[in-house]
Amino acid sequence: MADLAGLKEKLIKKCCELVENKLLAIDDELQLLQQSANEETKSSAGDKYETGRAMLALEKEKLLGQKDQLLQQLKPLKSIDLKKISKRVEHGAIVLASENNYFISAGLGAVKVDDDTFLVVSALAPIAQAMLEKEKGDFFVFGGKKQAIEDLL
Repeated sequence: MADLAGLKEKLIKKCCELVENKLLAIDDELQLLQQSANEETKSSAGDKYETGRAMLALEKEKLLGQKDQLLQQLKPLKSIDLKKISKRVEHGAIVLASENNYFISAGLGAVKVDDDTFLVVSALAPIAQAMLEKEKGDFFVFGGKKQAIEDLL
């Protein structure tokens, strides 16, 4: 395991970057949709115009929903106390388990920091629920597999 002292900070930074990059991509898509909507008004008439506008509105609504979900994922990441070392599995804990490493924060999937991979999961995720309140040395079972909690940060 790489430098443990700055690991939580690196994980949070990497996770925030991932979310912010996704937000930028959505903003770009929204801008392209707006351009398409502007062009649609110039070149179309009648039913084709109405259908095109409705499809663009649906796509915009979908993207705005995705953007809202991403903004919701930033909140738990930014609420983590960098200095706190968890004694039990909880929001903000880094769990080094026998099978995988976990970061209980937001549902982002696998994230690589230095040479280590962490499964970044929300505290509401089923796997996190199986671990919550457990301590170093405890076991948890998820998906029929028993894992040991080797360390907590």
